[in-house]
Amino acid sequence: MHDAIPETFDQAVTALESILGEESVALKQLDSRALDALAERKLALVEQLKNPPPDADVERLSRVRRTALENQMLLVHARDTVRGLLATMSGQPTSAHPMAPASVGPVRLDLRG
Repeated sequence: MHDAIPETFDQAVTALESILGEESVALKQLDSRALDALAERKLALVEQLKNPPPDADVERLSRVRRTALENQMLLVHARDTVRGLLATMSGQPTSAHPMAPASVGPVRLDLRG
């Protein structure tokens, strides 16, 4: 079951790898309930993952980091997709890019001199 608390750093990394795999699937399915549950499970591992032992497998940790970054990109894409859908459904215009600057407000020009 998911509630078992890993006893070692290696077990915590294994649990995180499993969570990240499930998270990737949930992100692709836009499953917010699963994502909330997975976030809680990740938070439960934070303390155990803070201080890796000197003999930690650096390559494995790099793979886990890469997977977490891939999930972060999926999360950004999912968020933008949902925002776009909501804007379209509500009749609001969507920006070309989420980081595009907002339109400039009105400017007063003095044409007299």
